[in-house]
Amino acid sequence: MIMFSGNFSDDPTKWQAHLFLFGENLENWATHFVKSVGPHSSRFEFLSFHVRNNAAIVVTREAGSNKFRRWKDERVTWLLGKQDGGWKIVGFFIRDLKNPG
Repeated sequence: MIMFSGNFSDDPTKWQAHLFLFGENLENWATHFVKSVGPHSSRFEFLSFHVRNNAAIVVTREAGSNKFRRWKDERVTWLLGKQDGGWKIVGFFIRDLKNPG
C-alpha cells in the first residue's frame, strides 16, 4: 500500500510520498496506527467511484480528528484492487495533507 500527501495541490509534481507498506509491515500497520493516534473520530461520504475489472477508484469527502490533527471537507482518493473475492486498499491520496516537518 502506498500513501501520498497532496501538499494542498492537485498538481502531482507537488505531491509527497508519505509511506509504502507491504508484507508484515502492512499487516501490523492498522493495529499500530489505531493504537497510536487515538482518540479519533471519522465521518465520510462517498462522492464518486469508478470500477473496471479488478480495480477501483473511490473518492470520499471526510471529516474527523485524531491525536495529530483535525480535518473537515477533506477529499481522499482511494485506490482499490479485488483480491480473493474482496476489495483491498492498495493506495490512497489525501490532497489537503502535507508531510510533517
